[in-house]
Amino acid sequence: MADFTPIETQEQFDAAIKDRLGREKAKHAEEIAGYNETKAKLSDAEKQIADLTEAMTAANEKISGFESQIKERDDKIADYATRAAKTQIAHEFGLPFDAIEFLKGDNEDEIRKSAESMKSLVGATKVAPLATNDGANLDPKESALRGMLQDLTTK
Repeated sequence: MADFTPIETQEQFDAAIKDRLGREKAKHAEEIAGYNETKAKLSDAEKQIADLTEAMTAANEKISGFESQIKERDDKIADYATRAAKTQIAHEFGLPFDAIEFLKGDNEDEIRKSAESMKSLVGATKVAPLATNDGANLDPKESALRGMLQDLTTK
């Protein structure tokens, strides 16, 4: 312990702690550099989050547009299926084509009940007579030729 020399001036004190201060400054400089690096990484991550959030919002809007298109198409398909069922059932019951618009119901059973009710109200539909080729509407010369041809085929 005889080596101890008391510090009497500020210059001696500064010289004695210079190495210790240098180590502390270097340590803090590393911490600050690490902090700045972490801050830069955080800034990059926040930018990526903002970009991804924007992309996700755009994708969600696109998906909702597709969902509305799908709903519209599903509604059209259901409408076509209902119309087809109404047409088929009206034909089965012998209802005229115009009666399809008056059939009610969303499923086949309801449409059948509606067709039965309409059939009971309308009654039996009259079938148009088949056309005859008796020559009544033809000119006399053509009518005579048809008559002669028929006579030849029947004999």
